[in-house]
Amino acid sequence: MAVSRSPLTRGLTYEFVLILAASLILVCTTVGLEYHQQAAGAARLSSIGQQFHLGYENNFAAWFSGSLLALICLHALDGVTANRTERPGVARAWAMIGGVMIYLSADELGWLHERISLLGRAIGVGNWGLILPLGAFFAAVLGWALLRLWIAGGAHRRQVLLMLCGFAVLGSVVMQEFLEHNLSWDGALALAARVGFEEGSELSGMLFVLASAMANTRTLLQDTSPQRRPVFAILSDQRGRLVLALVVLAPVLTLVTMHMYSVYRGRPGDWLAAMTFSACAAIMFGRWLEAQNNPTRLFACALFLLLSCACVAIDPGNLFQTDFMDTTKRAMVIVPLLLVTIGLNWRLGLMVTQPLPMVAIPGLCLGLLLPETRPTVILLTVALGATTYWALSVKPETRAARDGLAKA
Repeated sequence: MAVSRSPLTRGLTYEFVLILAASLILVCTTVGLEYHQQAAGAARLSSIGQQFHLGYENNFAAWFSGSLLALICLHALDGVTANRTERPGVARAWAMIGGVMIYLSADELGWLHERISLLGRAIGVGNWGLILPLGAFFAAVLGWALLRLWIAGGAHRRQVLLMLCGFAVLGSVVMQEFLEHNLSWDGALALAARVGFEEGSELSGMLFVLASAMANTRTLLQDTSPQRRPVFAILSDQRGRLVLALVVLAPVLTLVTMHMYSVYRGRPGDWLAAMTFSACAAIMFGRWLEAQNNPTRLFACALFLLLSCACVAIDPGNLFQTDFMDTTKRAMVIVPLLLVTIGLNWRLGLMVTQPLPMVAIPGLCLGLLLPETRPTVILLTVALGATTYWALSVKPETRAARDGLAKA
């Protein structure tokens, strides 16, 4: 990705370099941990080591990969914002790409295609009976979208070429998994190198697609007209529909999570909870990109990302027991961190005071602190994230009007 000299778009360069560095560190860490595990003959890594191994589920590394795909979705949807009026066909193409990316994010953290494979086996069509039609559908969607962007010409063609490189690298992972199961890998170093190459290929493919999609956000930041739309505008423009989608999806994905539940399988319900807090982080980061003069927004973004990661890395059933109360480890991390984050945002004027969220959030925090079943913990976590997102995603013009009324 070319380094931009524009003061505002420079923030995108920082974003890409930070993600690239984190990806390299995770791949190197995964190779080291895999080598240690194989050389020591250990069945599994320590609980701390598992958090940074890209081959494990429900950990920091898996959250990073899933969140990266969700971030690509947001940058792709900036293409909808930038082209909706003048090029509706291009806008539809980016909407379709964004839809595929958010599904891949859910699949990365929620173990979706594995569950679909098991469902296919249960109904008698085999492991691939449902996977192949689903894959063909998404391939057709991506193919149409890329063709539409190519026909649009200009800078869109460069974006298509980057995405083709990215999807080609991601597609190579399927062949790598075939070789994994059909070749003999002797020695700890060979096994570690294979795992590192496979996981590195996944992240490399994502980075190509990210570089392509970020051009949409750069276009918005370089627009100097009075009608310029904000970065990640979908999070404020469609806040009602997004919250409605959360209400509908939360019980469905919680049921899917509890079916065939295992600590070694991804949890779709927790992916949904993580995405609510990631949306809050994106709102803070987008507002920083708009001006890049308020580092407290970056700090708030980092706190929301910690909350998002906690939804994935901490099992909803892990108990925290003391002499005076029983609760879950997730509640002991999320509740105080969320209250501190909300208090900071409100104190710095980054969050508008709204009666309903200000009443609902403490009540949901209290409910989460009580000893609950796994499904209840998942639903309460989603509700907390959704309520926080609702309070934070007020449109800039609405916030300005409310601030003016408050001062009056």
